Amino acid sequence: MKHLKRFNERGTNEMLEDIRDICQELKDDGFYINIFQLDNYILIKLDNYILISKRLFTNHGSYLGNFDYKDVSEVIERLKDYLGDRFLKIEAQIPAEAVVDSQFTHSQCVDITHYGVDKILKNGNFTDIKGVRIYYKY
Repeated sequence: MKHLKRFNERGTNEMLEDIRDICQELKDDGFYINIFQLDNYILIKLDNYILISKRLFTNHGSYLGNFDYKDVSEVIERLKDYLGDRFLKIEAQIPAEAVVDSQFTHSQCVDITHYGVDKILKNGNFTDIKGVRIYYKY
């Protein structure tokens, strides 16, 4: 498997292919994987991230579907291992009512980096998420 090499041992194009390879099983299960490499802008320094989401289709178009974090947790752990020291954080987009003391009425992104996978999987707030972002530095 190509992704056994760490991120910093690979070139940019190879790295993108490795990320796609790592995420392939999620794509096979109907997830969308978008890789945003945004730190090449001259005036604005933006973070690079991988967005995992699930899109559902109807006769009237498509919309973001909800999913359980456990459906993507193994792949996220492999991405963290692959990115190594370049890994920054993980954010999950969860409903506002799931966030304690939330002042928002819509879903919001919550940094879940330091929760630990076991704690996240036991926490009922992460069974109805709309997306996960894995931030990394290049």
